[in-house]
Amino acid sequence: LAEPQRTNLITYSEDFSNAYWTKDRTTVVSGQLSPSGDTSAFKLKEDTTVGSHKISTSTIHISSGINNTYSIYVKAAERTKVGVREEQHAGKYATFNLLTKAIISNTGLSANIITLSNDWLRIDYSQNSGGGLEKFSFFLLNDGYTSGSPSSYTYTGDGTSGVFIYGAQLEEQSQATAYIKSDGIA
Repeated sequence: LAEPQRTNLITYSEDFSNAYWTKDRTTVVSGQLSPSGDTSAFKLKEDTTVGSHKISTSTIHISSGINNTYSIYVKAAERTKVGVREEQHAGKYATFNLLTKAIISNTGLSANIITLSNDWLRIDYSQNSGGGLEKFSFFLLNDGYTSGSPSSYTYTGDGTSGVFIYGAQLEEQSQATAYIKSDGIA
């Protein structure tokens, strides 16, 4: 049986420095060791302001009534809790503890953590789409976070703490499949 056609709807899946990615109270540092062993990963660092600390995709067109799954590779650094959230319509989210490899909260269809080598994890989150333009955000969360939407959780950043990120993917599928790199083409 042939595998169905798969597409990564995120246009710049590895280049988090691209303007496609909006940084809110965060910066990115390139040249970090990735899960594949090269230096194409980034460190996502919080700034020193009060608020939610996140990086977001540009808006992406999603078909109506189709399950979609957002996934990203992440490795704990100074921060060990993260969240993902669809920002435009449903506002569903999932939050994760990278140290315990546990899902803290989940308002979508499902959320998963897959352990890889060298302390990297792949986290994913699925939801049913209302369709139209959607935007997905990845949040840094400090140790004080316990539950609730990552977009309503705020804290004062220290200017250096963060996590390592690599390989973001959004698929119109009910579960994450093998990573598909996209470099300016979705």
